[in-house]
Amino acid sequence: MGGSSLIQNILKLVKLDAKTISFAKKEDSLNQTIKEVLNSFEEFAKTKNINLKLNDCENIVLFQDRFWLKEAFGNIIKNCIEHTDECGSVEVFVKKTPVLYKVIIKDTGVGIEQSDIPNIFNRFYKSGVSNKKDSVGIGLSISKSIIESHNGYIDVVSEKGVGTNFIITFMK
Repeated sequence: MGGSSLIQNILKLVKLDAKTISFAKKEDSLNQTIKEVLNSFEEFAKTKNINLKLNDCENIVLFQDRFWLKEAFGNIIKNCIEHTDECGSVEVFVKKTPVLYKVIIKDTGVGIEQSDIPNIFNRFYKSGVSNKKDSVGIGLSISKSIIESHNGYIDVVSEKGVGTNFIITFMK
C-alpha cells in the first residue's frame, strides 16, 4: 500500500469514527453493489486462478450509500483473495429473511487463528502470521464502521486450513 493510500484510509477511518461522513443513502440493489465489487476484483482473482462467484437470490433493495458499501465489501473480498491459495474460491451468498438481509463472503483460504478472530476488526491489528508486508490492518476496521453505519453488523467464522466466512447482516 502506497503512503498516500494509507493516509487516505486513515482519514476515512477518522471521519467514520467522528461520524462526519454524510452518507448519500438511497434505495438501491444490494445484489448490484456486490456484483460491481466482484467485477472490480476479477483480474486480481485471475492472477491467482481464484474462482469468484456470486450466489444471489431475488434482488434485495437496501437503503445504502453504494460508494461506501462497495468500499466495505471491497476490503473484505480483497482480504479473502489475498489469503486464498491458487485455485481456491471466494463465494458471496446473498440471502433474505422476513427480518434481515445476509451477505456471506466465504473463502477457501488459510483461515484465521481463533485467538486472532476477536481482534481482526481492530484498527492496525495484524495477525502474527500475516504474510502481507505492506498491510497496516486498517481495511477490515473501515469495513466494520461502514457496515455499522448501514444498520448492519459483521461477524467472522474461520477454521485454519479450511477457510473463512464473513457474515454481514443488515436489519430491514
